[in-house]
Amino acid sequence: MRRYAYGASIIGFAAEAAIVVTTLFASERVVPSWLLVPLFVGSLAVIAATVVVYRNQPADFWRGGLVFYTVGILLWVFAIVSLYQLKDAKDPFTHQEQLAQQRVVSAVPAFFYLVGIAARRRRDG
Repeated sequence: MRRYAYGASIIGFAAEAAIVVTTLFASERVVPSWLLVPLFVGSLAVIAATVVVYRNQPADFWRGGLVFYTVGILLWVFAIVSLYQLKDAKDPFTHQEQLAQQRVVSAVPAFFYLVGIAARRRRDG
């Protein structure tokens, strides 16, 4: 299960991070909305597998390196700033608001995938 969770973490993080980065430069929606749902569900599965596998061991993977913390903080900053770009749900979304929505819905799972990668690297690496 560790190997599958680690592989899913790498693939999921790469996909979600690519979506986040491309939304910063795109002028309209980058990927279809339906694709974000399985990626989000996958991030929850990776976090659950990480908790199950490492539940009896201290969580020392939070002592990650500078890259881990930098990427994690950037993902949360992108998500939080993008939340402020969203309008009232009654109004139709503009292209920029659709990009902000994709950024939020991609940045949070990307962080979850990053935690799955960090857990594996700190424990088994």
